[in-house]
Amino acid sequence: TLIIFYKFGKFLEIIDVIRIKFLVLILCYFFIPTKGDGQMKITDNFHLPQAKDLILVMNPTLHIGQIASQSAAVAGLGFLLHYNERLALGPLYRVTLNEIALPGSNGGDRFQFRNMGLQFHYLLHTSKKIQLSFPLTAGIETLLYSTSTPVKPGDKSNYMFLEPGVSLDVSIVKYVKLGVGLRYHFVPTVSYYTLHSGDLNSMDVVFSAMFGIFNFRTPSKLRI
Repeated sequence: TLIIFYKFGKFLEIIDVIRIKFLVLILCYFFIPTKGDGQMKITDNFHLPQAKDLILVMNPTLHIGQIASQSAAVAGLGFLLHYNERLALGPLYRVTLNEIALPGSNGGDRFQFRNMGLQFHYLLHTSKKIQLSFPLTAGIETLLYSTSTPVKPGDKSNYMFLEPGVSLDVSIVKYVKLGVGLRYHFVPTVSYYTLHSGDLNSMDVVFSAMFGIFNFRTPSKLRI
């Protein structure tokens, strides 16, 4: 019986030695990795920046186009919550920077508009510096007229809009991206004073910027 206990004790000692060696190997991996020349270098792998799945980005835009055959500039501010490096969703608010003067043949009035909605972005990674994205925006738009003419019965100043587009985005510095693209502003139906859907549909050139910490996980580690 004493021999059995003795051998069992030796077995436990061997197991403890193996556990200690295994622990030392793990600590060496994290704190003392070797360089290419075989030298030792102390590092702290526990405090490396961690990539994220959810990233909030601020997204100002400037639209240049024509509304009712008149030049118009529309400024916007939106926020995008990136679920991963390809998909983003968020709110936006936009307003015209200038009053749009209609020609006499179209009533001669002046008006502006503002809109708010939800934007969805799908991004393609062509390189680390350049991205091709496909934004899609939908929301509600409101016309603001500078006239004392009574509104015709049935006219509504609020209506839905849809805006698909494409944008080329370039990384300028670590936390900033600048983009330029095209978006088509489509209004299904509206009748307000002398304006109709065809007057509000337009192809716009869009300049955009994105500010955020673009530190995504690698595709193999994305949790979808």
